[in-house]
Amino acid sequence: MPPAAAPEELITALQILASKERVNRLRRLSLSSRWGDWRDRARLCVENLMRPAAIPVGGGLLAALLLFSMLAPIYAVHDRRGVADVPTALATGPSLESSLSFGLGADDIVIDVLVDDQGRMMDYAIVPGQGWGLDPELRRCIEKTLLCTKFVPATMFGQPKSARLRITLRGDEVEVKG
Repeated sequence: MPPAAAPEELITALQILASKERVNRLRRLSLSSRWGDWRDRARLCVENLMRPAAIPVGGGLLAALLLFSMLAPIYAVHDRRGVADVPTALATGPSLESSLSFGLGADDIVIDVLVDDQGRMMDYAIVPGQGWGLDPELRRCIEKTLLCTKFVPATMFGQPKSARLRITLRGDEVEVKG
C-alpha cells in the first residue's frame, strides 16, 4: 500500500502545538521568565475582569458619594456650647400671679418655694446664709405673705406640674426666678 499523506489540517495543528510547547519551555527556563509570565497572566486576568465591571462600579461609587455628600449635613454634630438655648412652649416654669406683703423689712429675703400643680405653695426653704431665719416674727410674716400669694404652676407639654422657684422679697417688691 502506498504511504498515506497526512491531511493539511493535521500538519498545521501539530505545528501550532509544537510552537506552544516551545514557548512554555522558554517560560520555565529562569526565575525572571517565570516572574514575567506570571505578571503577564495576572495583567490579562485583571483586564478581562475589570473592563466589564469598570463602568457599573464607577457609576455606583459616584452615585454613593453624591448621595452621601447630600445627606451628610443632616446628620452632622453641631457644637452648641456657645449658643443660648431657645425656649419652647413645651415647658414653662412656675410664676407669680399676685402677692401681698405683710410688714417685711428692708432687707432682701430669699426663699425657695415648692409650688404644686394647682399653683399652691406646698413648702418653702430658707436659702442659707441669711440672718433673718432666726427671727420668729419675721418668719410668720413671710409665711403669711406666701400663703396669700397666688402662683401659676409650671407646665410640661401643656400639663401642670409641681416645680421649685426662688423668690426675693424686698419690702414691697417681689422678684421671682423660676
